[in-house]
Amino acid sequence: MATAKKTTKKTAKKTTARKAAETQAETTVEPILERIQAGFREAGAALAESGSIADEKRRDILMTLIGNAQDNTDATFEALRDVMQADSLTDSMRIQRDALREGIERNVAQVREVASLTATGSRESMEPVADYLANLRDRVRHGADA
Repeated sequence: MATAKKTTKKTAKKTTARKAAETQAETTVEPILERIQAGFREAGAALAESGSIADEKRRDILMTLIGNAQDNTDATFEALRDVMQADSLTDSMRIQRDALREGIERNVAQVREVASLTATGSRESMEPVADYLANLRDRVRHGADA
């Protein structure tokens, strides 16, 4: 025959204290988790915006490169046509020399333009992340001051 367990006052106090501690822990942890989740959402939004800007700038750079390749090809064929129509070897050599000089100058200008686009695009695409981090830093500082 089994004996029935009797709850003592001491056991009842422990159970009540444990339940109160669990309830307090839940109410304390939930706001923390909500703040962490909100932080992740904000970071995700900043990264998504940054990726969108980077993709747009990448397209601009690629279109510039395609335009540069077309300009270079057109200039090369124009110089080739002029060389073939030259009246003398001296004219032919002059046309080639001028075409080479113009090509180098054009390529240097194109490299500068693409480098500028790349630098600008990098800076602009990182702005949302930098703004998020600055905002986060300010919130931490103000939270520490309070």
